[in-house]
Amino acid sequence: MVLLWLCACPAPLGAPCNRDVDCPEGHCEQGRCVAGPDPHDAGEGEGEGEGEGEGEGEGEGEGEGEGEGEGEGEGEGEGEGEGEGEGEGEGEGEGEGEGEPAPDGTCALPFSLAAGANAGDTTGAASVIPGSETSCAGDGNASEQVWRFDAPTPGILGLTLTPDAWASVLHARAACATASSALGCDLITGMQTSNQLTLTLASAGPVDVIVDGEDPAEAGSYTLAAAFTQVVCGDGAVTGSEDCDGSTVPGDCAAEGFVGGTLDCDVDCSYDTSGCLTQICGNGAVEGTEVCDGTNFDGTTCANYVFEGGSLTCNNCTSIATANCTSTCGSGFLAANEACDDGNVLAGDGCSSTCTVASPTVEQEAPGTGTPDNDDGAPNTRNAGDGPLATNDFSLTRFNGPFSSTVLIQGSIDVAGDEDAFQITNSTAGPINVRAQTQGPGGLASCPGDTVITVRDGAGGVIGTADDSFGTACTSVSINNIPAGANIFVVVSDFEDNGSFGPYLLQLDF
Repeated sequence: MVLLWLCACPAPLGAPCNRDVDCPEGHCEQGRCVAGPDPHDAGEGEGEGEGEGEGEGEGEGEGEGEGEGEGEGEGEGEGEGEGEGEGEGEGEGEGEGEGEPAPDGTCALPFSLAAGANAGDTTGAASVIPGSETSCAGDGNASEQVWRFDAPTPGILGLTLTPDAWASVLHARAACATASSALGCDLITGMQTSNQLTLTLASAGPVDVIVDGEDPAEAGSYTLAAAFTQVVCGDGAVTGSEDCDGSTVPGDCAAEGFVGGTLDCDVDCSYDTSGCLTQICGNGAVEGTEVCDGTNFDGTTCANYVFEGGSLTCNNCTSIATANCTSTCGSGFLAANEACDDGNVLAGDGCSSTCTVASPTVEQEAPGTGTPDNDDGAPNTRNAGDGPLATNDFSLTRFNGPFSSTVLIQGSIDVAGDEDAFQITNSTAGPINVRAQTQGPGGLASCPGDTVITVRDGAGGVIGTADDSFGTACTSVSINNIPAGANIFVVVSDFEDNGSFGPYLLQLDF
């Protein structure tokens, strides 16, 4: 008798097996129990996470086998056999866990844009940008996909979108959902077969690139190529927002608003204009602080320096010399190099034949009163800056003259408030013109004080006034068309009518 002992006991590692359940410490592989889970039991899926799950599977198989057995009992037996087996099974499982959702080409879950070629397809994609927010000529309601490029540093991002025979639009924004953050866009026009954008990125960070259709009917597959060039100050290449880089300086001083010089590059790759010039002495142009350059005096002539003619000389672009300016003694024009000019070269009239002061008529203080007092006896008691005409303190009873022909008079403002009055009488049968001019004993450049000339009519009313002339403190005024037999008064005073100075010269040219 043969006794057969049948046992469903779990097999240890290394023991023969038919299924994974026979190996509680591992799994069944090639008829033997081995350690670890069965790698064939893994499923396919998307996402990352941890979870627990249950699964069920079914399988069918046929096989033949070969075996030997021993037993206790009565009788003996031996057998041999061969067998092969194949099995197929399907399983489903459920699990719980946490993970990142897959990109879907929207603003919230954009595709990752890598350097090089990136393939995509807008067919059936959602519209990402509302029609009212299109930053280019796209419809705004077409199928769109969003790609995000993460710039590691400031740099240049070049984008090329090549659609598969459909009218595409390429947008770029700093933030996909923010219309005001648009960085650029390109619409295929004419013979174009691709969209292209070149973006200068001032800082590291994300850039959202949107593949769009010209209208809702335009969609399809495409290739989006990206190329990024880092901006590195100091590498000798001018990129991005750099003005220059090291010895590479593409601009010049003239382009930066200077007249010349050397443009350099600063350590932060911005222009260094310290070597640029605002003026160049000798180029014939009056620039910067220059007063002249060569023969260019910026419109200034000898007449501006009270000469009748001649030419100016420029000294190192910083000053103007009048050595070559000219005047004619006796012309009646008091030039800067003349002490007087009474319109003739006769001696004995106070102005010599060489226009130097000989024996001028001396002004009398308070004539007719016997006291050396102010002409009107009323010094200025007003605030500084009021000038001599703040009140009418002129007196018709105190004056020098009358004068009816050219004369050179020497006077002085002896005390505060002194006003020297001179009467001019037209003794001719027709109107005349008279010029009154103050100066110092050495000419216009030697005025002893800030003179003011006030012209009054025969009743004392003001008909004119003059202050600084010729760029000096001296004063000149022309009195025209004085009627025959009329009297007028020329009054010389200090500008504030509250100071004193002297002596001064007053020339009356008839």
